[in-house]
Amino acid sequence: MLEAKGVSTAVVSMPITELFDEQPQEYKDKVLGKGMRVSIEAASSYGWSEYTGPRGKNFGLVEMGYFGVVANIHDGYSNFGLRADLMAYEIEEGLNRQNET
Repeated sequence: MLEAKGVSTAVVSMPITELFDEQPQEYKDKVLGKGMRVSIEAASSYGWSEYTGPRGKNFGLVEMGYFGVVANIHDGYSNFGLRADLMAYEIEEGLNRQNET
């Protein structure tokens, strides 16, 4: 969605943050890039701000007020706002705010 609007994106999968933390800073900077950093977590985004930084955006069910809610696996994320279109909109808004400063 963002790429279609001309917003360059990169995806990084980090299932084991401890292994990433052991890498040299140069490697971490190269992998995470210099732009706006975003995390998307199916549960809590606790701890992800370490990687996204103060100007980043973190998406997770806990932050959206839904921790512990039972949902159908097929539509749970959509019902709780973890939808690509909503996240893309918030990311674009964050980028616009950063460009204004």
